Amino acid sequence: MYQDKDIYLQLWKLTKMVSDHGLKLGKNTVQKLLKTLAEGNNVTKEGKEAIKELTKEDKPLSMTKIKQKDLKEFKKQCKKLGVSFVTMKDSRSDTLTVFFKEEERAKLEKIIDKMEEIANKKDEIEEKKIFDLMTNLNFKQIDKNVYAQEQVMSAEQVASMKQELEKKNIKSDVVVTEVIDDNRYRVEFRVAPKDKEKVKKPLSQLIDNAIEKSKVAEIGEKVKEKVRGVMER
Repeated sequence: MYQDKDIYLQLWKLTKMVSDHGLKLGKNTVQKLLKTLAEGNNVTKEGKEAIKELTKEDKPLSMTKIKQKDLKEFKKQCKKLGVSFVTMKDSRSDTLTVFFKEEERAKLEKIIDKMEEIANKKDEIEEKKIFDLMTNLNFKQIDKNVYAQEQVMSAEQVASMKQELEKKNIKSDVVVTEVIDDNRYRVEFRVAPKDKEKVKKPLSQLIDNAIEKSKVAEIGEKVKEKVRGVMER
């Protein structure tokens, strides 16, 4: 009698081999493993029902990969098009293997295209907001003795900026106001009125470096021109 962990291991090995070498799944290869897995105790009620729905007609299955973070949108799009599927998580990464009926491949491809379109739009909007903020080198007055410059930076960039300011004997406080993602934060550099102009040059250099590495590098030159324009005022 197979243990649940044996089935998971077989499924993982099977999907890795298929994915790595561009192979196709045999008609009943996955069905048997999934049905055996559904008989075990480590599958949720929802999971058992999904396996039952997917395998009840013994039709050939295929597989694809998605990110864990995209699962909610994936479920939403599958529901719209009536696509049955079962997911298996890879414990060593944030990737999910999705099993689906081969006859629904066209629908699956349409879903993946739609998800990419949605993700790209979200990225474009978010990156534009971030670049607009990055290129605004104007300070806002917090009180009589403090001016603040707001930026979006990684932890490494914040540390680098702090180091640069210390070299120039500029005293500053850094306040984290928002977490953007895994390694980007909205921060405020707070300095005395006499130091605010001194901060602009190292800050613009840091922005130039960030633009070079940005995934939206195609608008990098325009952003650089905007930064240089602010510096020349």
